[in-house]
Amino acid sequence: MLKMLERMKSVLTAISEEQVQRYCRDMLVTDSFIGQEAKKAILKKLAMEHKALYRTASDKAYVDGYIGDHAIIIKPYERQHDDMIDELTHVYTVYYKLHDSDIELLYDFQDAS
Repeated sequence: MLKMLERMKSVLTAISEEQVQRYCRDMLVTDSFIGQEAKKAILKKLAMEHKALYRTASDKAYVDGYIGDHAIIIKPYERQHDDMIDELTHVYTVYYKLHDSDIELLYDFQDAS
């Protein structure tokens, strides 16, 4: 038990203020009412670009919404490490990067209409 506490202590001291701020910003976008509204706006923007209808998913769904019949997951760019999720679940993933005055969207899907 003490060995594990020592490991935790060393890891905690390595966390920077910038990492904490980035994490908090990401959680604000992904896990709050503001975040849900942001995801809805992202779905709407992408649907308009692809001339398709969109809808948000239920709170308990694995996906964030749909553009046409295509399931969409929206998550922070920092979590882009799981590339296989698209192939395994047949969904499109939209990554976002938060900047001081806007949100940059990164995605690669073709026939989402």
